Amino acid sequence: MKKTLYSSLFVLTIIVTACSGSDDKSNESKEADKKTEQSKDKDMDQVDSEMEIKDSIVEVVTNEDGEEVQVITNDEGKKVIVSEDGTETVVNPDDIKTSTVTVEAKPEPNNTTQKDDTPDFNIHEYKKLDALLKKHVSSAGNVNYKDIKENRSELDAIIEEFKQTTVESSWSKNQKLAFWINTYNIFTIKLIVDNYPTSSITNITAKPWEKKIVTIGSNTYSLNHVENGIIRKQFNEPRIHFALNCASKSCPILLNKAFTAGNLNSLLTSQTKKFLNDTSKNTFSKKEAKISKIFDWYGEDFPDVMGFIKKYHPMDYDPKKTSYMEYSWDLNK
Repeated sequence: MKKTLYSSLFVLTIIVTACSGSDDKSNESKEADKKTEQSKDKDMDQVDSEMEIKDSIVEVVTNEDGEEVQVITNDEGKKVIVSEDGTETVVNPDDIKTSTVTVEAKPEPNNTTQKDDTPDFNIHEYKKLDALLKKHVSSAGNVNYKDIKENRSELDAIIEEFKQTTVESSWSKNQKLAFWINTYNIFTIKLIVDNYPTSSITNITAKPWEKKIVTIGSNTYSLNHVENGIIRKQFNEPRIHFALNCASKSCPILLNKAFTAGNLNSLLTSQTKKFLNDTSKNTFSKKEAKISKIFDWYGEDFPDVMGFIKKYHPMDYDPKKTSYMEYSWDLNK
């Protein structure tokens, strides 16, 4: 009887001890959770205390809407303001004033993972664009729109890269110009592919260059705006007329490689020479020079047209008269 009683008491003691140990562990767990929460609160308090308030002095001008716009110094040492599309406008130094901008910088908590919005490509390399042009454009500038449409994912991937790009004021002049030339050409290809088959860009709509089809960052433009509102307005470079391709036979040929900041100047020169020596677009004799209508449409970019032509064409005479050749809008396929 005693043995049974002792056994029962022993078992009861074990049970009580186990339960007591369980309560101790539970209390320890709660205490640990409490310390973790206190640590988080301490970290957040530290973040708040580390808030930095900085005053930065910048140069600004007041625009037509009465808003202050920051002034920067571009690669040429000129004071300019930069619009969202990257267009630079030179400002009058007398209009510049200084302004103090207060900036608050609050660091993220240690346990927060910041999102990286940096694209996984370098737009200035144009790897995908260069590959597409080499694959689907001949050395004579003929474009295989049919194949591009059948392999549409290649074109879509390139368009997406341009859509994800924002023109930065820190880009060099050549980087900006190469970007906008490539933009014009690839979105012209997209316009044709979107409406292929077609025998001419002019069959798509009465004014295809006015369609807002070019999306760069958060902005959407027409091809006309890219050419005249950005490229011609900002860069003052007449050779661009032989780099931009309007998907037509009388246009300068579409180059089967991408423009980059590094090859821009040499390609602009070679494209100009190639265009002037193409007898389907220009012919020269002492009697008469028959030249492309591009020189007529954009006459303000060529105030001395024959002087410009002589820089890139081996002609040591002055033709007695000048006329313009008929322009073919047939598709460059």
